[in-house]
Amino acid sequence: MRKNVTTITWIFSVIFLVLAAKGFIPNLLTVENDLFKTNEIEDLTYLITAIGFATITKLNISASIQFILVVGVTYMLISLIGFIGMGIRIDEEWGAIINFNLTSYVQFGVGIILCILGSNLRNRHLAIGA
Repeated sequence: MRKNVTTITWIFSVIFLVLAAKGFIPNLLTVENDLFKTNEIEDLTYLITAIGFATITKLNISASIQFILVVGVTYMLISLIGFIGMGIRIDEEWGAIINFNLTSYVQFGVGIILCILGSNLRNRHLAIGA
């Protein structure tokens, strides 16, 4: 059980670290577009989340599972704010419908995945009784 939780937290630590690096390290091969556009605050949030996932591996299983659930719910709530803002932009012009920012959808999907994984791990942990 401990190995599963540690593996999941390390995987998400690497994912968020790559997302942070994508924002901080310029990539000369891609063209700048608004599809997955992030800003410095989002990149810093990805970096802090990656550090959080990396450090949570040293804590007990319950704290790790709780962290996974909290991050999942937080990302779902952040994406809802993005959806509200995206609705405002779509009403302004037709071009926004085609070139909308997919970051909110990605954050919502990550939030759902983290909540499902966290719930599954919590249920397995409670069933084992450890």
